[in-house]
Amino acid sequence: STVTPAYCLPRFSMRSSGEISVLELLGKVKLDLAEGEGNFGNGHDQASGGSLPVDQFNSMLRQLGFDA
Repeated sequence: STVTPAYCLPRFSMRSSGEISVLELLGKVKLDLAEGEGNFGNGHDQASGGSLPVDQFNSMLRQLGFDA
């Protein structure tokens, strides 16, 4: 399979009011990413984001309890 360069992947961001650590939440997500396929979970407790292929993004959403 071909790896899409990170600059071509959809990007997302998450924010928290402070009661929930975004990094802790994203740390529970397990994705099977090939090297260079995307990244997520950088930032700080109240804000983070990343860039992921659509199928991996949907997997992350399902792991977080959303319908995707």
